[in-house]
Amino acid sequence: PHLLLTPLHRGHNPTPRRKARDAPRLAHGHPTLTSGHSVLLPVDGAPRLLELLVLLDQHWAFAYQHQRFPMCLVSHTGQEVVERARRFREWMSREWAFQVLAAPSRRPAAAAPESPLDVSCLRFYSSVEALRDALPASQPKLVLATPPALSHGLARQLLPEFLSDPEAMVLLTSRGDPSSLGRTLWDRCNAAQPYGEAWDTGHV
Repeated sequence: PHLLLTPLHRGHNPTPRRKARDAPRLAHGHPTLTSGHSVLLPVDGAPRLLELLVLLDQHWAFAYQHQRFPMCLVSHTGQEVVERARRFREWMSREWAFQVLAAPSRRPAAAAPESPLDVSCLRFYSSVEALRDALPASQPKLVLATPPALSHGLARQLLPEFLSDPEAMVLLTSRGDPSSLGRTLWDRCNAAQPYGEAWDTGHV
């Protein structure tokens, strides 16, 4: 087409760099885990999940080399999504492809190339009951659960458990759908930020 008309909802709002978004996300969860409490991370079941797993895996390898905290994915389809994504290395970004091809010395010659999605400390659970059977509630852990709206699903089932611990954390990575519980929590948190540090001012 010669002309494309599209709405621009956030055209006047500055967007922080990716590194500036990722660093606070990791920094907020770190003291909660090291103090013996858990973090709940509501996520979607596909693209955002994969991005966060790569980011968290890099942080886990650097920050928790001697004190590993379980990273748990509670999702009906999460394990299948991750396993299928691992097979499509040719569709990965150049940065990921370079990481796969640039480190052959770390694996045997006959081994398949590593994928950035080979998250060694990730555990899969298809239900909240399976998570509770495997790990006690008192054990500090990072729990990724679907969906991010927090209004239903596995994340909603886990929410009361985290709210009952005043030192636990619910870490939101998106605004959530309009009228959802996730959006309500997001709006309340954002409204409490000092002027200049709110979400729509380009800060995290």
